[in-house]
Amino acid sequence: MAAGRSKKMKMNKINNFHGSTATDIEDRSCYVLTNFSQILKQILIGLPVKSLNSCARVCKIWNDAVQKIKKLRCPYYWNYFEGEEESPDSQKLLLESIQLTIENLPIEPETMLVYYTSVLLDTTCTSATVSTKSRSKRKIQKECSDVSEFFQNLLPRSCQTTAVAADGIIGTSSSLRKTKEFENKCALSFICFAKQSTFSFHSIQLDVKQGTKLGELWNSNEETSFSNFIPPEETVKSVLFFSDDVTCPQELGFALYKEYNQPLIAGGFVDSLVFPSLLHDINHKHDLPTICCVALCGETVKIASIIIRDDVCDKTDVEACMKELKSHDLPEERSFAFMFACVGRGENHYGEADVESMMFRKFFPKTPLLGLFGNGEVGFKYPLPPIVSKEIDGTELHDFVNDSRRYLTRHPPKLYHAYTTVLCLVSLP
Repeated sequence: MAAGRSKKMKMNKINNFHGSTATDIEDRSCYVLTNFSQILKQILIGLPVKSLNSCARVCKIWNDAVQKIKKLRCPYYWNYFEGEEESPDSQKLLLESIQLTIENLPIEPETMLVYYTSVLLDTTCTSATVSTKSRSKRKIQKECSDVSEFFQNLLPRSCQTTAVAADGIIGTSSSLRKTKEFENKCALSFICFAKQSTFSFHSIQLDVKQGTKLGELWNSNEETSFSNFIPPEETVKSVLFFSDDVTCPQELGFALYKEYNQPLIAGGFVDSLVFPSLLHDINHKHDLPTICCVALCGETVKIASIIIRDDVCDKTDVEACMKELKSHDLPEERSFAFMFACVGRGENHYGEADVESMMFRKFFPKTPLLGLFGNGEVGFKYPLPPIVSKEIDGTELHDFVNDSRRYLTRHPPKLYHAYTTVLCLVSLP
C-alpha cells in the first residue's frame, strides 16, 4: 500500500508540474510575442497574406508588425502551372495546384494578368471558395464555366483580372529557377500586383465598333474618348494590348499612342480573352469585349522593349537581341518582362524548346518572364531611336521634324507584326 501511495503522489506531482508548465509557457509566449518585435516578425514573416490579416486582428502590436511585413514584400507575385500529359486527371490536378497557390498568395492582389493555353478553354472548373448563406463557415463546391471565372472566384471581388487564352504561353516559377515555353500543352501562368502608390493599372475594354471609331480619330484634330478609362493625372508608360478579332484596326493602337503621350503599346492577337470582373454583371455575361488593354501607369516606371525579327533563327542572333535589351540598363531588382511571340516561332522555328526565354534568363536572371504565342504581335522598339533631320539642298523634308513629339504623333511606329517576338521589360520604382 505504501508503494501505491508513493506512486500516486508521484503522478500527482507530474500532473501538477505539467499543468503549471503549460500555463507558464503560454504566459511567457504571450509576453515574448507582444514585447519582442523581432521575434514576432520572424514568426509572422513567412505567412501568406490571408493568415497575416488574421494575425493583424489580435492586437495593435501584431497589427503594426503585419503592416511592416506587407510593406517589405515585393509588390508583385508570379508563377506557372503545367499539366502532366500522362495523367488522365491532368487538368484537375492543375486546377488544384492553382487554387492552393492563390489561397496562399503573399500579397493582396489588386490586378492580375493570366495567360493560359487554349487546351484549357473547354475545361469546366470546380472551386471550393464560395460560402453558403448560412451562419456556418461551411463552403460549397461551385462549378465555373471556364478558367477565367475559376480564377475570379478565388480572388477578392475588387481584383481586376485579365485572362488571355492562346496557343502557347510563357511562364516563370516563383523561385526564378525555371522559365518555360508551353506550346499546345496544358499550362497557365500569372502575375499579380498589390496596390501601390508609385504605380497603378487601369483597364480599357472595347468592342470592335468602339475600337474602329476611336481608331478613326487618331489622325484627326478631334478628341478621342479614352478619358473615361484612365484618370488624366496618371502617366501612362505602357499599354498591354490584346484582341481576339484579327480585324481590329491598327489605328486603334495609334489612337492609344497619341492619347497617352506615346507609351509603349505591346501585346498580341489571341484565341480568347475576357475581363472576368464583368462576369459578376449578368447583363455582360454574353457581351464581353473583343479588345482588352491594360495600362501601366507611374511617373517613375521605366520601360524598354525590342523586336526579334523573323530572320532571327539561331542562338547567336537571339543573344545579340538580348544584349540590345540589356543595354538600356534598367534596374533588375524590381522588374518583370512580357514576351509576345508568333505561333510560328518557338520550338518549330529553332529546332529546340525555350531558346528565346532561356536566352532572356541568361541576361536577366532576376526577372520573371511571362507571355504568350499569338496569331500576330503588337509592339515596337522602345524607347524609339532619336529622329534625325534629313535635308535636301538645305531644306528639311518635314517642316516639323525638329518637334519630335509632334512628328511621332503624326508618324507612329509600326505596331502589327508577323513571325516576330516582342519583348517588353518593365522596372518598377
